[in-house]
Amino acid sequence: MLLDIRTIIVILIIMYLLSSLFIWFLYIECKNISGIKDWSIGFLLLSLGFLLTSARGFIPSLMSIVVGNGAHVVAFLVIYKGICRFFGLHESRLLSKLILITSLILLFIWHVSDIYLPNRIALMSFVPALYFLMCTVSLLRSAHQSQFFRRICGYFFALNVVAMVARGVWALMGPPIAGDAMNAGAISYLIYAWCVVFDLSLTILFVLMTSERLQDELTARLRELDEANRTTLMTLNEQRNFLAMVSHEFRTPLGIIMAANDVIRCCDVATDQDIVVETERIRRAGSRLNNLVDRCLADEWLNVASEQSNFVSVDLPSVLSDVTREMDVRLLNEVGDDIPVRGDRYLLPIVFTNLIDNGRKFAAHPESVAVRILRSSDNSIAVEVADDGPGVEPSEQGRIFEKFYRSASVSHKPGAGLGLYLANRIIAQHKGKIELIQVNGTVFRVILPIQDAEL
Repeated sequence: MLLDIRTIIVILIIMYLLSSLFIWFLYIECKNISGIKDWSIGFLLLSLGFLLTSARGFIPSLMSIVVGNGAHVVAFLVIYKGICRFFGLHESRLLSKLILITSLILLFIWHVSDIYLPNRIALMSFVPALYFLMCTVSLLRSAHQSQFFRRICGYFFALNVVAMVARGVWALMGPPIAGDAMNAGAISYLIYAWCVVFDLSLTILFVLMTSERLQDELTARLRELDEANRTTLMTLNEQRNFLAMVSHEFRTPLGIIMAANDVIRCCDVATDQDIVVETERIRRAGSRLNNLVDRCLADEWLNVASEQSNFVSVDLPSVLSDVTREMDVRLLNEVGDDIPVRGDRYLLPIVFTNLIDNGRKFAAHPESVAVRILRSSDNSIAVEVADDGPGVEPSEQGRIFEKFYRSASVSHKPGAGLGLYLANRIIAQHKGKIELIQVNGTVFRVILPIQDAEL
């Protein structure tokens, strides 16, 4: 033979140590998965057991036979426990402990003489066979079709059951064995060689089962995320339907109120100063409520528009002229007409309407609010919305564009904290930016790229 049994055992010891180390590294990467640590400890105990049993003649027989083979039994028990923990299966604790105690008692009785060598070999064949059988049942029970490597590992353990039972029967029924297990003939040579194959195969299968487990967990997680995504989309659709309903239900009575208010103002009784004051209050309250509805709906519309991005060429000075005329503020145009930007015809007016409304709300004198159009650079245009208000506190300047953010100092002012958020988001969608400038009041400068004439 090319290798004697002791050489094979040395190789086996080294392989079990390497397997234990490799599985331990796997455990470090996957600490959230139970059972892997038990496999590493099991391989380490197998290495220790083979080291002690191979040292027969150099150490006391109690240490070599009882402790060495006992380490093997404990190793198989730990590996079995690891498999149960890995798959979350019920562990036969009573049976496994009974096998362990019985084997240790028999080893202690039989270690005194080599006349019990066949008994010891048979014992150390049947005990692993029992643990391998328990592993086989655990692996093949409730195994899903997708768990390919789990079933392969179960079949591999079943093959080991056959091999160990055959070895035990040979030890009891075969020719007398002279000496110790290190010189037990060709059968023992094959058994130890098979142990090398067993270690290598089991290590690979444990790694593959872990990979399979991670893949199953990833698939389950993706399935949960997909379900959560569907739920979110369903909720968003319901929210959009609700907003559409609210828009309809709010706008109808608002339209009636505003129309009735206009009729009253046109009647002869409108000359009464008290009625004039009250109708003006109705108009302002209706305008604020109508503006609030528009802002809430604009946030939802912006989500849809960001997905579609149907931008067209828009004449920015013309848009600003319409907005400032409607809101009764001054417009200073320093660039002339026909300055095209690529944008959304609905979203861009919302930006400047919100900025102007914000300026009028906080200005010391509402009539001081003004809009100025100027060149920012050769390929961009700037629009400044200025007021003479107190400005923004330095500690709050970083948060004014957050959704629903409102400073405690302006809590008495009407608003929902959506105006600047919407303006900033729309301008970002148009590849522009908004800057806050505070010199003798507050200036919000909007910079937008000018559309290339060739486009």
